[in-house]
Amino acid sequence: MKKFLEDAANQNHPLRVLKDFLDKEISYEKAKEYDKQRFVGYVLEIGYGEITIITCDPFKVAVGGIPRNSLLIMVPSTFKSNGENIPPHFTLLRVLDSAPTPLSSDVQHTYFELQKKSMPELDVFTQSELQWGALKTSVLGMFYPDPKKMNTVEFSGDLNNYLSAHKYLIYSPDEKLLDLVDNIMVPEDNRFQIGKLRLTECRLPLPNKPLPNVDIFLSTNDFKGTRTAMFGKTRLGKSNVVKLIIQSLIETTIKEKNCNGSHS
Repeated sequence: MKKFLEDAANQNHPLRVLKDFLDKEISYEKAKEYDKQRFVGYVLEIGYGEITIITCDPFKVAVGGIPRNSLLIMVPSTFKSNGENIPPHFTLLRVLDSAPTPLSSDVQHTYFELQKKSMPELDVFTQSELQWGALKTSVLGMFYPDPKKMNTVEFSGDLNNYLSAHKYLIYSPDEKLLDLVDNIMVPEDNRFQIGKLRLTECRLPLPNKPLPNVDIFLSTNDFKGTRTAMFGKTRLGKSNVVKLIIQSLIETTIKEKNCNGSHS
């Protein structure tokens, strides 16, 4: 009954998507539909600013790849077992680069011996050992329920605490979680769509793994009376973004003038 009441109270909370996401992961695991899971690995080393995770090739393929600068989420493993009554929250990570593992030297030695002997194929046991690796990620912050406002998400740029590395799981967020990450903090007033989420410059998807289709929104309220700079590589759309922002500012100003004129 207590769980039923808690679920009912959180039915309309934006972080409900996190619970639905984890419930889906559990159902895929029970059904052994591992290719549908978004699980990517475990924490090897944890800190306030950087977190090193361990992952393997099948995990990467199942989520459509893990490019540099892509986003991952870290959640307590207790969410999966419902063992503790803690508010739904997750830590947002950005992938920086590959990282060494305690077995990196052994792996290099194995590759050296294989190439030296010109072995055409690897046995299943060697493949299983070589497919594991590590990634270094940076901590972008945490999403959690606002302590003072109902059905509202708050974001912090740091961690309030962390426990032992084995108490966390790493996932690649689905489209609903990516939408929450990108748009939940954008003001509802004068909001406009600026384009689609693009996690990496390369647009080549893995077989049967489409790229995420997530709309990105901005609010002209965030640009009024502020200084804005636009950075990016050549030919990736900086000018078009600036045009959209300017157009939205003009339309918003006209709309507000018309509303003020009609009220007067």
